[in-house]
Amino acid sequence: MYKQSRLKFNKNLQDHIQPSGQSKRRALFDCDCGGQHESLIYSVKSGITLQCNDCHIATTHGMYESPLYDVWRNMKQRCDNPKHPKYYDYGGRGITYITEWKRFEPFMKWSMDNGWNPNKVLELDREDNSLNYTPDNCRYITPKKNCQNQYKSKWWIVDGVIFESKTDAADSLGISHETVRVWCDGLHKGDKFYPPRPNCKSVHKYINEVKQPYPTVT
Repeated sequence: MYKQSRLKFNKNLQDHIQPSGQSKRRALFDCDCGGQHESLIYSVKSGITLQCNDCHIATTHGMYESPLYDVWRNMKQRCDNPKHPKYYDYGGRGITYITEWKRFEPFMKWSMDNGWNPNKVLELDREDNSLNYTPDNCRYITPKKNCQNQYKSKWWIVDGVIFESKTDAADSLGISHETVRVWCDGLHKGDKFYPPRPNCKSVHKYINEVKQPYPTVT
């Protein structure tokens, strides 16, 4: 990586021909935000160009390295970067984001209009985890609520009451997580299986990565 630059060389592009006829070498650079930028190689090497346009816009708005900028950058990394630790659950499953959100500014505007609050701890959540990052499918929620909407999440129904998570059930009833699990899923002990408690069960929120309807209690 060039000194003081957030850009890393990717590949050469067609030279830029100036009006005088002189040619200047151009290249495509990867920015560490996950974006890309086309630039004269001289501009990057000399420090004239240090970042992609989105990072420049974020800096102009005073948002560079802000929590919201990190939300945007991490969203892109999860979808685009196979080396990201969570890529398997996002880009690896075909999850992506709308074209407009490749740029920080449109994403920032949508966030400001749809619940982002820099004074609260919020996470970007896809309401339906089988669908992409789009304005209609995204929202800002607390980390606790986000944990309740993973594709491995379950509803826990105890004595006819539906809880969004095992933790909610345990906290509400004053029992352990393990007790909630045994009441709802039963217990294997040796060769014997003890069935779930009456009117108790767990229900997967996603089956084959498809969101399921909210359960009913009979």
